[in-house]
Amino acid sequence: MTNHPREGELSDAYRRLHTELTTVLYNVDPEGMGRTVGAPEDEYSSVATTLCNSLRGAASSDEVRGVLETIFGADLVHDELVAKVYAVWRSFLSQTGTEPPPKR
Repeated sequence: MTNHPREGELSDAYRRLHTELTTVLYNVDPEGMGRTVGAPEDEYSSVATTLCNSLRGAASSDEVRGVLETIFGADLVHDELVAKVYAVWRSFLSQTGTEPPPKR
């Protein structure tokens, strides 16, 4: 099986996305199980994996908010978290050239 030429590049970008989302979640700490209690920095790693997979197709901050509310519940999702996750997601899309299609 032949690898696509961009496969390694996309894998690296996905790892960076996961790392950046883990860091955002740890620092914003929506569930109070990260920075606020001195937990290990990878405390939100599994949640970041779910988030990476769930963000596919998200084209707006409102859609990112919806994904976050599905994962954490609306009461734990605040504007700071949405803004930071959306910024990381937009950066990933820009770096990989995988902009979602415009909504019709």
